[in-house]
Amino acid sequence: MTVAIMMAILVVFTAWLDKTAARPRLRRLPVSQRRDTEAHRMGEVELCELVALGLSAGLSFSQALAHAASVSAVAIRHEVDALVRRMRTGDIESVLAAQRGSLRNLAIAAARTQLTGAPLLPAVEALGDELTAADRSRRLAAARKLPVKLAIPLALLILPGFVLLVTAPAVVTTLERLQI
Repeated sequence: MTVAIMMAILVVFTAWLDKTAARPRLRRLPVSQRRDTEAHRMGEVELCELVALGLSAGLSFSQALAHAASVSAVAIRHEVDALVRRMRTGDIESVLAAQRGSLRNLAIAAARTQLTGAPLLPAVEALGDELTAADRSRRLAAARKLPVKLAIPLALLILPGFVLLVTAPAVVTTLERLQI
């Protein structure tokens, strides 16, 4: 009986393996690149908080960026330094509008407030809240996927051992009764 169960599990596993091997796989980023993007995301949130702190202390946007760059994460520091240099040498609105990379959202918010004359501090705080909420929802989505990803190791590694633990004593006592 145990052999039949193990054979059934083996057949199901090979059928599942054939099915998943035929399906095209999505390309995942290498771990180092995933860490870099995670560091950029966290650096962007931290930068928004530091710039908001500088703005609330009465600094200008370029001064707040420069001070935030000096204490922000290494992953984003070079981009911030380059943006501050370009803002000092050129037209702030055109520099902010042309910004690419991980500071794009902050530059868009700053350019929008420059054009409309709206206060910059609430825009930067709202951007920080938005980035934090997006990061939280990304992490919650990953946490929701975890039980599905753990179901296969559970079924293939833990369940067979549990079945043997439960059925082995019964098989051994049956074999002893039969005197084999």
